[in-house]
This record gives sequence, C-alpha cells and structure tokens, in this order.
Amino acid sequence: MSRITLRRTFFTLALLLSAQALLAANPSARTGARMAFDESTGLSVMFGGEAVPDSGTATTYNPSDTWTWDGTRWVQRYPLNHPPGRSNHVMVFDSARSRELIFGGRTGTTDLNDTWVFDNNDWTKIVTSNSPSERALAGAAYDRVRDRVVLFGGNHTVVATNGAQTVTNYYDTWEFDGTNWKLADLNGPNVVRPILVYDEAHETMLMIGEDVNFKPLMYSYDVPTHTWNPITPATMPECVNQAGAVYQRPTSNVILIGGVCVTATFTSSMRSWRS
Repeated sequence: MSRITLRRTFFTLALLLSAQALLAANPSARTGARMAFDESTGLSVMFGGEAVPDSGTATTYNPSDTWTWDGTRWVQRYPLNHPPGRSNHVMVFDSARSRELIFGGRTGTTDLNDTWVFDNNDWTKIVTSNSPSERALAGAAYDRVRDRVVLFGGNHTVVATNGAQTVTNYYDTWEFDGTNWKLADLNGPNVVRPILVYDEAHETMLMIGEDVNFKPLMYSYDVPTHTWNPITPATMPECVNQAGAVYQRPTSNVILIGGVCVTATFTSSMRSWRS
C-alpha cells in the first residue's frame, strides 16, 4: 500500500471516529437547565443550567450552551449570539412566532431579568421598556389563543458578604405580548416554585405549586380579572417541587412528572400524574 493511500485511509478513519464522537455527545451533567419543544422544527431546545461543583475548587458555573434533542440524539448548536449562562430560568415556545423565549434565572449569586428569543439557530436579546424584576424559579407558559406568555412568581436571593442568604418570594403575574412585558396583577396566591402549563382542551392556564410549608396547590388563571382561582381536585400529586408539566395533545391531558418530596430527608418522586 502506498504512503498516499495510507494517509487517505488514516484521514478517513479519523473523520469517521470524529463523527461518531460528535453524534454520541451529550450535555454535561447539570441542574436547573430548561427545555422547550419547538413545534416548527420538531426539536426540543435546551439552554443553560448549573454544572456540578468542581472537584478541586468546589465552585459551580453556569454553562451558556444550546442543545437540541430530536428524540434519539443530542446535538450541540453554536449560535453566533447567546444569553449569559444561567439556571432556574423560564423557557417557553412561542408558537405564533416559532421561537423559544427565556426570561430571568440565576447566574452564580446574581438574579437576572433579561428576555431572549431563539430563532433560526441564533439568540436575540429583546430590550423591553417594562419587565418583571430579577428572579429565578418563576413559572411561565404560552397561551396560544391569546398570544401571550404568562409568568408568575419566582424568588430573588441576596447573598451577604458573610454568605448569609435572604430570599424574597414574588406572587405577581406578568404577560408578554412578543414585544413588551405588562404587569397583570401584583398580589397573587402564595405559591412558591410555580409550574405553569396551558391546557389547550379547556383553553385555560393552569398553575401547580406549593406553599412555604410544601403543601401542593393548584390554580387556574382568570383572564378578564387577571387573578388566580383555586382548584381542589380529589387527588393531588404529593410532591410538586421541581416537577415538570406538559400538555399532551393526543390524550388532551396535562401530564405532571417527578418532583422532590420535602420531608426529614429529600426524596425524588418518579410518579406521573395526568388531569
């Protein structure tokens, strides 16, 4: 075999191995990332999170990478622009404009209140004249009938120089019309770590969360008055802290999965619930 043929064989093998490594790539281990399903592309888009603590320095960082999931494999995207890394932000799909929207979250010890959209494989910051205050762990969902992103609550953490933390919970409701945020209601129910999901079958925005004593609660959004009305189903999930919820069109149900049970020791629930 000639030297040129050997080089070509080696080069081809290297390309194949590189391609396999790229296709096998996964996002790094993290918590607090957010994901939304893009109906226009059929891909789930994930952004950010908080990496596990470094073994040497015991510090964490917030990745600013963007990944897509097609149901089989992960692919990292490399947009020209991207938001600062963050965790515990909100991320929803705006079907009227075929784009993902993120708001707020936390980077390090700093809470954010910026708004970004992901469209055509790039991120763009939307500068608004009005905006919710800096916060993390808010809840949000897109109302496809009214063409509004509805956001509720969240919290703001201040870290003192001695490391002590002061956490302020918010109970306000905001709406985003694609261009600007508008305060809809300042004093909503005392729900922390809210999860919002739009029930398409009933054209209703639902909120599932808990009070400060970790008791699960459920509400529906009354659009004319911009208030939240309590719902008391016969059965409620017992653990909704950090759970996930989505509307499932084939069955016209809201599905809730997971959650952290806060007892003497923290345990994770793997049960699924549906409306």
